[in-house]
Amino acid sequence: MLTLAGLVACVAVWSVRGRPARIVKAALLACWALGFAGYALIFVTILPGYGTDAMAFDQRAAELLTEGVNPYGVSLADSLDRFMVPEQYHTWLLDGGEVEQLSYPALSFLVYVPAILLGGGGMQLAFAVNVAGWIATVIVAFAVLPARIRWAAPVLGSLGTYVDFAVGGVTDMLFMPFLVVALWRWDRYGDPGERSMARWAGPIALALAMCVKQTPWLVLPLVLVGLGLEAHARGPRPGRWRLPARYLAVVAGVFALVNAPFLVWDPGAFVHGMLLPLIEDTVPAGQGIITLALFQQLGGQLPAFKLAGLVTVPLTVLVWTVGYRRLKVCLVALVAIVFFWSTRSFASYLVDLLPAALVAGATVRPAPSGATLGRLRAPARIATAAGSAAFVACVAVALLWPQPLELRVVDFRTTGQQQSVREITVRVRNTTGADVAPVFSVMSGAYLTRAWRPRGSAVVPADGEAEVTLVAPNQQAMPALEGGWIVAAFTPASLSTSADTPSATDRLSISPSVVNDPVALGAPVVVQVQLRNRLGAPRRKAGVAIALGQVVYTENGILAGETRINGHRVGQSPVTTTTDRRGIARFTIVGAAAQRPPVWFQAWIDPEGSAPHAYSQQLSIRFRGRR
Repeated sequence: MLTLAGLVACVAVWSVRGRPARIVKAALLACWALGFAGYALIFVTILPGYGTDAMAFDQRAAELLTEGVNPYGVSLADSLDRFMVPEQYHTWLLDGGEVEQLSYPALSFLVYVPAILLGGGGMQLAFAVNVAGWIATVIVAFAVLPARIRWAAPVLGSLGTYVDFAVGGVTDMLFMPFLVVALWRWDRYGDPGERSMARWAGPIALALAMCVKQTPWLVLPLVLVGLGLEAHARGPRPGRWRLPARYLAVVAGVFALVNAPFLVWDPGAFVHGMLLPLIEDTVPAGQGIITLALFQQLGGQLPAFKLAGLVTVPLTVLVWTVGYRRLKVCLVALVAIVFFWSTRSFASYLVDLLPAALVAGATVRPAPSGATLGRLRAPARIATAAGSAAFVACVAVALLWPQPLELRVVDFRTTGQQQSVREITVRVRNTTGADVAPVFSVMSGAYLTRAWRPRGSAVVPADGEAEVTLVAPNQQAMPALEGGWIVAAFTPASLSTSADTPSATDRLSISPSVVNDPVALGAPVVVQVQLRNRLGAPRRKAGVAIALGQVVYTENGILAGETRINGHRVGQSPVTTTTDRRGIARFTIVGAAAQRPPVWFQAWIDPEGSAPHAYSQQLSIRFRGRR
């Protein structure tokens, strides 16, 4: 039905005018909301676990509040298992621990309270609120955007990145509706000629957004400076900062109103929780500049990276102030750029603000010619130049200050056909003048695992070397064998990483890929295993050891297969041979006993003295009696 509605819309949007056109637009927006909610429902039935620890913490905090417990004063660790949050989405600390406390302002969990009080609590409450937040964001953006680009809101809301974030647990969706309202015609605040609610609603909406998460906090100083410059352009100098002062007072009042009960309840716990992302020693991660340290070993002294990120905040305000007339429409983009330099710069921080950026850029007026600093322009430019030089110096130091530990993976053990790494031996060279006992973790893709347990001592002597064997703490911490992974070592102020491991370039494929009909006992089945390169092209290399294993999967467990491979005894697994000059290894399989379940075969490269790798797809064969 949604597909049919879309096809009808292709005709309607070009041919319908007047009031019927408005009805069509409303219907299309309703169809979009229905389709998005339907997709989200399908998604959650497939993967019911929460995709972030923040979502689990927020819902658990709301539940505790309804029970009369201060959520800022207790551990929320139990919510991680309750809401099935995979370990890769936990927030780890440099000392090997993890964040177990609420780390956002109060509205982040207060939005769940009404549904809980009405009996709507349960496994997917936070998921439903998150999806509702994104739907509300798109509807609000559609309502406030100029008519000529209003179509962009549902198109943007349907992009795969935002769909995945909304259903995956990125809680930015909760503040986005408020931020969109706050930045809609934000330059009209206090304008006597403005007739819409933009005249007064901006600071209230921004304060509510700031009560959900820390991300919108960086919007406030830019808006205040912009309002001051706009006020200066409209009137005499004494009134320049009166308007932004009033805006700030409203923001502070609303923010205090929402959070004051928890500040009074336990001041220390509330302040620590609200500032936790800024003060806690969390592990670096993300898609910003920190990736050069994580994956390219460029820099590793975390204070230098943090200083570079800290300098960007006042520098961004200075750049915005000096270049206001040209940069007015870029307000949100400047905020997003700040997060690029943070030690935790996930993609969600960088792109979630796009709906707000679209609304802010499309609904503000051109900056008036008088929106300048006047006689303060020259000092501001000097300060901007000095800040830029300091920023460049901080980034250079962060990237050029070498990592204190040099890591090299010398061996690893796998789980075989489970295709994951369970144990790693790494040689560590300490370039500092003091003994260190680092905390080790493994990064697979974009996520660090729980700290790995060293077997024996992990102390590396000053200016010396040590070989440390690391054991995975659990199955979720084991990286995929073929996925590529690195070893990371943390001290209280530094990060060190190994090169990407392993650098396997081989693949295997089995031919035939399927055997559809049952095979009679005693009838041979010839299987060819082709060696291929990373892109799948045949690789002509002789002498590569290829193993073929057999197993039977039943409803109650795993049994041995009862076939002969290359004439070996019945059930022997694996059987190894080598490739010919065309890169092909041949196996002849003969069934020795009829088994109701099929026998599964899989091949892998089995080099002497190294870990098996390059596992092929599986081939199933069902064997029947001779008659």
